[in-house]
Amino acid sequence: MPNWCENQLTITGSAGMVKAFVDRVQGTPESWGADTPAAPQVLCFNQVMPVPADVVAQGYSPAGYHWCNAHWGTEWEPDVQHDVPEIHAQADGRASADYLFDTAWSPPLAWLNAAAEQWPGLTFHLIYGEPGNNDYGEVIWEHGACVSEETIDPDANLEWIEEHFAWVLMQED
Repeated sequence: MPNWCENQLTITGSAGMVKAFVDRVQGTPESWGADTPAAPQVLCFNQVMPVPADVVAQGYSPAGYHWCNAHWGTEWEPDVQHDVPEIHAQADGRASADYLFDTAWSPPLAWLNAAAEQWPGLTFHLIYGEPGNNDYGEVIWEHGACVSEETIDPDANLEWIEEHFAWVLMQED
């Protein structure tokens, strides 16, 4: 069982581009040869960066495991905690959609690098926290590239942690 990394991802851009992204990332994850196909998801990494057929043919362990970590930044598809996100109109005429999901051990930074490159008209804003390893951060992609990446020290930024996550960290005396 992994340490779960909580991810809060906001996609911002024109209403049409945000809708196109929301529609595009819905799909069925790779089933890795299981008799029963995987259930469709509202956020499917495989839709943006598909697992190559030769990796699928080799199976998840170890080929798929290594491929997913290298290309998505995490072991497998996200565990999304909601239905298809609503697209929210913003005062500046743009729109946004929010995803809340968990990933195994780490945030999906490699996948988001690929998504940002494929969707340069969108802004991707990720806030993540993995309390088991004290790994917290905030990353922003604009115009297809990472423009800001900040690692958050939980000991020095308890208010940031409490603001962005439902849990409160215990301070050591």
